Amino acid sequence: MVASFPPCKASNRDVTLCAKIAHDPEYNMSGLAWADRSSAVIVMAEVPFSSSYGGIMCQVLGYKLDTVTGKILQRMTARQLKSRWQHAMAWQLRTPHPPTYGPPLREANKP
Repeated sequence: MVASFPPCKASNRDVTLCAKIAHDPEYNMSGLAWADRSSAVIVMAEVPFSSSYGGIMCQVLGYKLDTVTGKILQRMTARQLKSRWQHAMAWQLRTPHPPTYGPPLREANKP
């Protein structure tokens, strides 16, 4: 997620927080379904709906993970995840707007 949506490049980011977020992201994760006869699991990852994340908030990616090794077997965009796995979700997944990148909202040591 951090590589796909770099926190320190997001528009309206707080530069004092983006490095912390990049180092220790606190993204929302949800297991959705077993796959491949339970040898894999489908997981949704979401950037939290918080202004601390600036222009990347609410971004979603899906992953198919090997249950033994944890290796990523497949990556899915939000649209692909919704199309393939909405039936396994207890909520209606809303495809987010594209992320926006640009200058920070605040700079370190400035009010």
